[in-house]
Amino acid sequence: MNERRILRLVFGLVLAATAGWGLWLSGGPTHNRLLREDSATRDVLQSAASSVETFHQLRGALPGSLAEAKRFCDEQPSAYCPDFASEALEYHTLGEPGRFEICAEFRLPAPPDAGRFANAEAGRVCHPFTAAPAQD
Repeated sequence: MNERRILRLVFGLVLAATAGWGLWLSGGPTHNRLLREDSATRDVLQSAASSVETFHQLRGALPGSLAEAKRFCDEQPSAYCPDFASEALEYHTLGEPGRFEICAEFRLPAPPDAGRFANAEAGRVCHPFTAAPAQD
């Protein structure tokens, strides 16, 4: 082999090794897709919690379901209620005034920079919330 061929071979191997190392560090495309899906689930969960809090502030009680909170928000054009799909969420009141939790399924542990959802484990996770009392 001449020098050029050897140099091209070495360069190609270094390039392939660098690309493989980059994929390994980033977790690959499947890992990144799961991160995006979990991030979207956290956004939906936060939107649902905001709608429940708005319902509580305007009605003085927690809704019986996420569907009830969503219906209420749809009927209140002046209320701040982000849109959300509640099919993948589970909602429970916690027995104390204004206390509720919303549960969702996550594929990966939450990253440390996920705000109030940081460091949650993978799987079904329930996040507690406290709705502020209505303003007089």
